[in-house]
Amino acid sequence: NPVTDVIGSALYGEVKIGPELFSLEGKIIVEKYFGQLDVAYNATFEGEWQGQNYEHPKGEFEQVFGASYEVTPNLSFGAELTHTIEFPDYTSQTDDVVYVGPNVSWKKNRLFATVTPVWQVTDVEDEANFQVRLIFGFEF
Repeated sequence: NPVTDVIGSALYGEVKIGPELFSLEGKIIVEKYFGQLDVAYNATFEGEWQGQNYEHPKGEFEQVFGASYEVTPNLSFGAELTHTIEFPDYTSQTDDVVYVGPNVSWKKNRLFATVTPVWQVTDVEDEANFQVRLIFGFEF
């Protein structure tokens, strides 16, 4: 619990299996509230193998750092920084890609939504210059 514990933490895992896809993803999340300020860090590594015999490997390491300030009990504003490195064949890596942008979060009862538009601040031509992420959820 990021409110009562020194640091809130979670581990997340995901497996995808298909006829020509096998993927493993692991994520660690740490979070801490300082009054109305919420600070979080996520580190994710995803390994993926594609093709008939899974002969095309690819990996990705991503770090996300974010901070949000709770303006009202239902509304928060903040910023995020995302850093991603891809490993196309596990023997080399692509250029580091960094995105930065604001975030807005809304919650009401057990519903919540966060939208984060981010812009690339590095100059990697093969990556999008702008992205938008929307997370919508229901606590149960």
